[in-house]
Amino acid sequence: MLRYHLTCSIALRYAFSRQAHKFAFFVAILAALGIAIGVSALITVSAVMQGLQDRLKSAILATTPHVVVTLKQESDLKTLLELPQVSAALPFVQGEVLLQSPQGLQLATLQGYELDKLQPSATSPTLTVKDLGLLTPPTAQSYALLVPQNFMLQHSLVPGMKIRLIATQNARYTPLGLTPTQRLFTIERPVALPLPAGTPVTLIGAYDDVRRLLRTNTLSVRLFLHDPFLIEDLSPRLQAMGFTFSDWRATQGDFFKAVALEKLSMSVMLCLIIVTAAFNILSALTMLVSARLHEIAVLKTLGLTRGKILTIFMCQGLICAACGVILGIILGLPLALNAQSLLTLFNISIIQGTLPVTLNVGQIVVIALSCLALAALCTLYPALKAAACDPSRHLASL
Repeated sequence: MLRYHLTCSIALRYAFSRQAHKFAFFVAILAALGIAIGVSALITVSAVMQGLQDRLKSAILATTPHVVVTLKQESDLKTLLELPQVSAALPFVQGEVLLQSPQGLQLATLQGYELDKLQPSATSPTLTVKDLGLLTPPTAQSYALLVPQNFMLQHSLVPGMKIRLIATQNARYTPLGLTPTQRLFTIERPVALPLPAGTPVTLIGAYDDVRRLLRTNTLSVRLFLHDPFLIEDLSPRLQAMGFTFSDWRATQGDFFKAVALEKLSMSVMLCLIIVTAAFNILSALTMLVSARLHEIAVLKTLGLTRGKILTIFMCQGLICAACGVILGIILGLPLALNAQSLLTLFNISIIQGTLPVTLNVGQIVVIALSCLALAALCTLYPALKAAACDPSRHLASL
């Protein structure tokens, strides 16, 4: 216990002593400040980017079907509900149609589902329609539609107006050629559905009405996942079980890949600040070792082994890095939590509403440990140089 106390006390004395090499101490201070700035910026940016990703996930993937599975037989539904990633399922039908309105033809996605047949899984037995945020579809045989409000404003549509839907899916051959199915639908009411750019508008109708228009007898179910990103784990299992399915990645996958790539690129750029600061630790320790070679020789003569000398200078570098990490966390947490207030103070508007912030304790721990690991790598060269000091050569020059 005494030898560890001796090693730590020498490391602390070297870390906070300014008398032997003031410039090396100044460089170490700059390194700690650089790490603090990098850590605080990384925590803030990661929290904001994670918040934006969570908001987009809840806004877009709340209405986009997570997974649509075609059943071979009705008993397959029980098997699907036993999967750990699945929270609920309900009968669902979906198809691409052409929407004919006074503004012309538009590609649209027509959906239909039966709320009264919602089946929660064993892991979420109390899940309700309200928890899933599902809209109540029109009644059967009403041939009515729920239309996104933004789409109605863009195309001058009003409730009660009739629009024609044309479905080429399962079109029939007649003496006049290939004849698609078409029918007039009535706009029942506008709804608050997202309208992502570059994707077809989503229309919601009664389950039986949609099946009749699409001329499909296929039994499909919409699976709700505890987290839409769990599709990465669920997809191989569904393939192994022989199911035909589609998931949200077909329509929104590229968008969320772009969001993840932007988050990664921002993190990498901010990590460069920490890397630069860590190299300053290497420079400071190298200068310190060069200035204290005679003291190291005396310590070796008094019985300190190479391992203890190595530990002393590695601890010194880690103390500098730890001070920077702690200061960075102290600065980064309030900065992330008050990001919206700072933007308002400087009259900067990035998005409508408040800026979403999601602090992840695990992510902060990973950032802190990564900084300490990088600092430990940067202390190896000067620490090994100190451990390799030859006492006889340096004491002879005194």
